[in-house]
Amino acid sequence: MDPAKPSQEILRTLTDEHVLRALMRHRLLTRAELSTETGISKPTAGESVRRLTEAGLVVDTGQRTPGGRGKGRVGSYYALAPGIGTALAVSIAPEGVVAEHIDAYGDLMARVEVEVGRPARPDDVAAALARAVDAACSTARAGGNAGVLGPAGTFSAVAEQGSGGVGPVASYPGGAAGSAGKSGPGSGGDAVSGSGGDRAAGWGGEGVPGSGGALVAGSGGGRAAGWGGDGVPGFGGALVAGSGGGRAAGWGGEGVPGSGGARAVGTDVVRARLAVVSAADPVDRHSGRLVQLPDAPFLLGEIDPVAVLSGRVDGPVHVDNDVNWAAQAERRANPLDDFAYVYLDEGLGCAIVSDGEVRRGHHGLAGEVAHLITVGPGGRAMPLIEVFGELGLRRAGGGTAIDVDRLLAERPREVVTAVGGLVAALATLMDPETVVIGGRWGTALIDEIRRETSQLPRAVHVRAASVDDEPSLSGARADALRRLQELIVGR
Repeated sequence: MDPAKPSQEILRTLTDEHVLRALMRHRLLTRAELSTETGISKPTAGESVRRLTEAGLVVDTGQRTPGGRGKGRVGSYYALAPGIGTALAVSIAPEGVVAEHIDAYGDLMARVEVEVGRPARPDDVAAALARAVDAACSTARAGGNAGVLGPAGTFSAVAEQGSGGVGPVASYPGGAAGSAGKSGPGSGGDAVSGSGGDRAAGWGGEGVPGSGGALVAGSGGGRAAGWGGDGVPGFGGALVAGSGGGRAAGWGGEGVPGSGGARAVGTDVVRARLAVVSAADPVDRHSGRLVQLPDAPFLLGEIDPVAVLSGRVDGPVHVDNDVNWAAQAERRANPLDDFAYVYLDEGLGCAIVSDGEVRRGHHGLAGEVAHLITVGPGGRAMPLIEVFGELGLRRAGGGTAIDVDRLLAERPREVVTAVGGLVAALATLMDPETVVIGGRWGTALIDEIRRETSQLPRAVHVRAASVDDEPSLSGARADALRRLQELIVGR
């Protein structure tokens, strides 16, 4: 008997998924290029593009391949639709809250930082979380902003580097949106503080300062309609920062003021389809609430990021501990299936990765090593967190947060011995291939820690973390992009 054949509906769904993922990887493809990239026949790829265009997931950008007059047929370039969806990646840490708004390609649309005072109180952290996400959603647009919301409510937008370079910082009070951004290939890139500067029209497009390609920060100005198209200030390409203005609908064409593409920058909100949160505290794996444990160095209570964000995003909110996210970022950079990630900074933490999966435990509290018994000063057995109290290495103002600057200045032998006891316990309990050391003082003392652990009865490889630029946020951001793309593919 012949095996059952997949239905036409299943085949169409799989074809559409391949086409969407190809556009996620390459951004701009013709039907012929989609056929080559996916291994699907040209007619089948063309039918998929038609279905996805009708569904509002893919658009004809208006950009064409060279052709005609003996050069072959002209091909149209397709891309993901602008409104296909976005995601939030959020970090809650002692320094404050960071909210990043990303699109389906993983490009940064907005980044906002909100400071949190010390000691951090749950109500203050929840309010900072709400402010950061609200600002990131209200300032998100193609090109990206980065900024800081301080106590006075000021917003600072920083130009991101395009091929034309980076301009100065542009700042305006109250969180106004629209100053800097990425330039298109081969042109533009400067943002002038407080007044504006040149910006390229898009991929391969010509931007004319003051007409198609100028973006004036704080007061408004023209912006090109899109990929390769001309925009006219006040018509299809106008974008007024902080007060709003018309924006061309689609790519490559002239828009009509107030029709199709008009939006008010600074008042319009781009709602994300989901949020992924990294928290510098234990997280209950079932509810997503932050959990207060004895001697916690950060929060003095519990907050519920899911409750704070549920009305601010259109989909699920995923919350996990910051060290777990850092471990996932490390695994992407250096694929390992069995390792421990030990974080040594103001706080202490550990992520356990076994068979390629982060192990969280029944409540989500696996890896909370602050109270693991180790060797303290004078050879006494004590919880790891108490070693720093015994040595006078806690931050001023009470609490258990470690004074990193003082520790690095003194580099006490007792601390290295205590970490050696932690590594010995990990080697015994989980048999890791490697123990990765992260955090400011952990990586700074990596040579001393290696020497200490080389004497253990069960030797284990110890190395410094390779991802040192916001590893927790990096892990959360990658997960947010993965989940967003899965939502898009699943429609």
